[in-house]
Amino acid sequence: MNKPTNRLYYYCKLATAIEKILPSKELLLNPIGRTNDPRENKSFVFALLNRYPPDFSLFKNPNEEISKEIRKNCKMLCFSTDYEDLFGYEYSRMWALYGENHTGVCLELDKEKFLSENISRIQPNQFKNIEYIEFKVTEPQRHKEIDYSRINKVGLKKYIEREFRPKNIDYLFFTKNKEWESEHECRLLYISEDEDPEYCTFFSCLKSIYLGIDFNLNYLPSIVKKFPNTSIYKLDYKGVRLVPLEINNNIS
Repeated sequence: MNKPTNRLYYYCKLATAIEKILPSKELLLNPIGRTNDPRENKSFVFALLNRYPPDFSLFKNPNEEISKEIRKNCKMLCFSTDYEDLFGYEYSRMWALYGENHTGVCLELDKEKFLSENISRIQPNQFKNIEYIEFKVTEPQRHKEIDYSRINKVGLKKYIEREFRPKNIDYLFFTKNKEWESEHECRLLYISEDEDPEYCTFFSCLKSIYLGIDFNLNYLPSIVKKFPNTSIYKLDYKGVRLVPLEINNNIS
């Protein structure tokens, strides 16, 4: 497992799994501003490549407005991955944060099949692992430079979409603080003008379903009914390690 694996893991709440995800076999591409990482939902701080021009006096808060334009139309779908000797369904922090405090569900997907099934959503250089960087508060940060002369020439929207965002896509969307490293995240970034909800599907790529330690087994028949031929496991806590316990799928 020291080498990259072909597995993706998606954690979710029980109600979300039973009422939305499992019946439709769809995963929502969320607007990036809804994340719980302040670096991704708050304003970036930029350096000025050129002297601040007088005609930009209408900008009450340039950093805020530029950050909003950067994230505009950006949606994402986040997975965990296997790491060293741990499988992606074993992360206690993920169960606590996204698996409704160990009562939810984790879906295991075949990565290659997922990519093939959702090829229309996979844009170049926009599906990859997150890089975790330690940002030290005691050291000065080098902020990304915004070229205001280019904004004046082509407009803010075109400058961000065609120049600044493609050039800095890793820094903006695939870099997180090191404290999030335990998530071992692989992210799909999808840029779309469509304001309606958009989804990725898993009609052909679902491999296994994992139930949290405190999953209410009264809901198990609902899952088995929808996926009678899918391996379903319930996690049990033994010592310091999560151990999968296979559930009999022949439930009436």
